Amino acid sequence: MIINELQIAPYEYPFRRPFTTANDSLTSRRGFYVRLCSSNGYTGLGEAAPLPGFTRESYEDVRETLSALEDLFSRSPHSFRFKDGLPEENDILKSQLATNRFALESALLDIHAQAQNQSLSSLLSDSPALTISVNATVGQLKEPQVVQSVRQNIESGFKAIKLKIGRRNFEEDLDVVGSIAPHLANDIKLRLDVNQAWSYAEALTNMAKLADFPIEYIEQPVPSDDLTSLQKLREERILPIAADEAVDSMASIREIIDNRAADYLILKPSFLGIIPTIEAIKLAEQNEMRVVLTSGLDSIVGMSVACHLAAAFLPGVVHGLGTEGFLEYPWKGPIIPIINGRIQLPDVPGIGLPDFVRSEVISGG
Repeated sequence: MIINELQIAPYEYPFRRPFTTANDSLTSRRGFYVRLCSSNGYTGLGEAAPLPGFTRESYEDVRETLSALEDLFSRSPHSFRFKDGLPEENDILKSQLATNRFALESALLDIHAQAQNQSLSSLLSDSPALTISVNATVGQLKEPQVVQSVRQNIESGFKAIKLKIGRRNFEEDLDVVGSIAPHLANDIKLRLDVNQAWSYAEALTNMAKLADFPIEYIEQPVPSDDLTSLQKLREERILPIAADEAVDSMASIREIIDNRAADYLILKPSFLGIIPTIEAIKLAEQNEMRVVLTSGLDSIVGMSVACHLAAAFLPGVVHGLGTEGFLEYPWKGPIIPIINGRIQLPDVPGIGLPDFVRSEVISGG
C-alpha cells in the first residue's frame, strides 16, 4: 500500500456532563484526527487522543510529532506492507508514540479493509461477532443520581455497571454501593473503578468492607506505579483485581502477567496501539488472565476501531466501549447505538463510519 498524503486535524468536543473520577473532572475531550490518502483512491481515518494521567505522552507531544509526520509525508509517498491482515512493523510505526501509532494503524487498516470490501472486524477475524456487550459507566455523582442512573441503565438492558468510586470519604462510596446493590439482579455485574485513589492499607480495609457485595472486579485500587501492592492485594483474594492505569505499555503488561498482579487486564487500544493490543490479548489468554477492552474516552473514531477489535478477538466479553454518548458532537443521533446493552457493528467496509461523519472529521470536528 502506498500512502501519498497524511493530514492532521485537531478536535475538541464537550462532555455532555463533567466526567468525574477520583483524580479529575473533565469538561471536554480533545485530540487529533489523522487522515491517510492512498494511491488506490481510498482514505483512512485514525485518532490520536492522549489523556493526562493515563498516557505517557502529552497533548503537545502528540501535536509536535504528528506535525513532523505530516511534513514527512508531504515530501514523499511511503509504502506499507500487510501480513495476516495487519500492517507490518516498519521504521515509521516503530518510532511513533503509542497514541500516534494507534491513529496510523487505524487509518491504514481502514484503507486496507475498504480495499478488501470488508469491515475491520471481518478483516481481522474469520468469525467476528455481529454485536458486542458493553457496560454502562456511572461517574462520581451524588448518591440519588447514582441510584437513578443505575436503575435506568439496567432498565435499558445493560448487564454490567461500571461505577466510579474513590471519594475522599470512603464511607460515601460504601453508602453508594449499598444503595445500588438491591437493584442488581443475579445476572448484573458490578465493576468498581477506584482510579488509583487508595493506599495499600486503605485498599485492604475498604475492599474487606465491600467483599459482601456482588462485585465482578475492583479496578486499579492503588497507584499505577505500585505493582507490589497490586500483587499483594490480588494474593489476599478479597476481591478480583483489575489493572487499568498500570497498563500503559507492552513492558508493563508483561510485568503484570509475570507477577500475576491482577485477575483482569483493562486494555485501552487508543493508548497502546492496535498491534500491541492484539499481542497483549494473546499473551493474557496464554496466561489465563482475562481481558476487557475500554475506550480512553476517545471520540467516535477511536471507539469504533476498539469495537471492531472487541468483535474480532473478544466477542464474549462485556467491554467498556459504550462511551459515544459521553461527548457532544456536531451531528445528531448516535452513530453506534446501544440496544439492550449491546452495540451492533455497522456491516460496511472499513471502520464503519458514515460519509457525513468522515467529512466532519476531516474538517477537524
